[in-house]
Amino acid sequence: MFTDLHCHIVYGVDDGAQTFEDAQVMLRKAAEQNVTSVICTSHALPGREIFPLETYRRHLEQEQEWCRQEGLDLQLFEGCEILWDESAPRLLKDGAIPSLCGGHYALVEFFPSSPWENIRHAALALSIAGYYPVIAHVERYACLRKGHRIQELSYEYGAILQMNAHTVLTSAKVGLFGDRWPAKVLTDGLIDIVASDAHDVEERPCRLGEVYRFIAERYSKGYAEQVCINIPGRIREGKPV
Repeated sequence: MFTDLHCHIVYGVDDGAQTFEDAQVMLRKAAEQNVTSVICTSHALPGREIFPLETYRRHLEQEQEWCRQEGLDLQLFEGCEILWDESAPRLLKDGAIPSLCGGHYALVEFFPSSPWENIRHAALALSIAGYYPVIAHVERYACLRKGHRIQELSYEYGAILQMNAHTVLTSAKVGLFGDRWPAKVLTDGLIDIVASDAHDVEERPCRLGEVYRFIAERYSKGYAEQVCINIPGRIREGKPV
């Protein structure tokens, strides 16, 4: 039912699943949350280290085969979460780092303190290179909370805005001085995708089933379907959003 567009489930390549056994537990958790498609977005650090593409693909295929053997209705797809660097567009074109499902979408993250100009420039550079930028966990970047910058990313550069499931689920529990921004942008319908950003099953688990029900009850079923099913599914299929 759900496509998890941002998940660190391929073992042994980043700070997500560390072992094949870790990955198995995470895969079962995803299936329990009614996830049927996972885009496996291991961290890519261009300009800092070479992405371990061969190991990544070998482990992904091993996990996919395990799902088949266990009868889990889970399809795994290639992707990565790119920490922005000027070399990223070239590496995507060269196939040195994987785009989402091999298509024209690229998941990109930044340091939380990154200035607006850096994020704007990255979105523009990816667009010029022929990729739709998917901005990972937009709630982390203070610079996007000023003015209409989040709308500018969408309207001017075709960026797709992703928020983490944990942020959504805690957005209704903030106190008087808590962070109200996530609830505001959700209320305004500015978030395009909610994904797990799962790294394990304890501190950062997959909670897509929970977040779908939360959004359907607090906002609308239509919005829940949009951010958890429709838009992630179109990216998975390589279709325009």
